[in-house]
Amino acid sequence: MTAFNEAFRTEIARIARKESKKELDHLRKAVSSQRSEIASLKRSLHELERTVKLTVRRLPAPEPKQPKVATKSKGVSTEALVAKREALSLTVAEMAILLNVSPLTLRRWEAQEAFPRKMHHERIHAVLALGKRQAKRLLTEGESPE
Repeated sequence: MTAFNEAFRTEIARIARKESKKELDHLRKAVSSQRSEIASLKRSLHELERTVKLTVRRLPAPEPKQPKVATKSKGVSTEALVAKREALSLTVAEMAILLNVSPLTLRRWEAQEAFPRKMHHERIHAVLALGKRQAKRLLTEGESPE
């Protein structure tokens, strides 16, 4: 009986494989066509990405943002502070000493993150009126520009 059982089991397994092969053939074909479709979509995607990169490179460079002209009462503008500091060849720390503020405050004014208060306006106007020699003299003597 053992030989019969073994032969019966192997025959059933063979028939089951044969039947499942018929059922799986159409699935294999579908998987194969889907894989080829995925490959063609990937090629299309890469081609589109290259086109976008080339298009972006051909675009003109964006115009830099125009700084806001931040004027308060008496017309104190951040651009005027920066221009005067550069004209006087002063560092931020030196200009801050002349204005009697901290360098951080001056940096924030120049970056338009903060704005001078009214109590600073007179001193700012006095510093804006200074010449290069006067500014250097005031820094060495430690005097106020007022």
